[in-house]
Amino acid sequence: MASLDGRTAIVTGAAGAIGRQTVRQLLDAGVGPLAIVDLPGSGIEEVAAEFTSATSTVLGFGIDVSDRNAFGAVCESLPSVDVLVNV
Repeated sequence: MASLDGRTAIVTGAAGAIGRQTVRQLLDAGVGPLAIVDLPGSGIEEVAAEFTSATSTVLGFGIDVSDRNAFGAVCESLPSVDVLVNV
C-alpha cells in the first residue's frame, strides 16, 4: 500500500475481521488519526484500544452510520477526512 503518512481516515464496520484488517493496513501505511465505527455493542471501543499506540491515535465510535448527526460527530472528531472506507 502507498504511504498515507499524515492522512486521516474513517473505517466503518471496523469491529469485524475485514474491518480490523483494514485498520491494520491503514495504520501500517501511516494513517493517523483514524476514526473507527461500528454499531453500538459491537466492541468497537475495545478494538480502538487494541490499535491505539504511542504513534497512532484510533478513536472508536459505537454508532449507526445512518444517523446523520452521529456520523457528523465522527467527522468532526478529525481535523479532516482524507480516506473513507465502508466495510
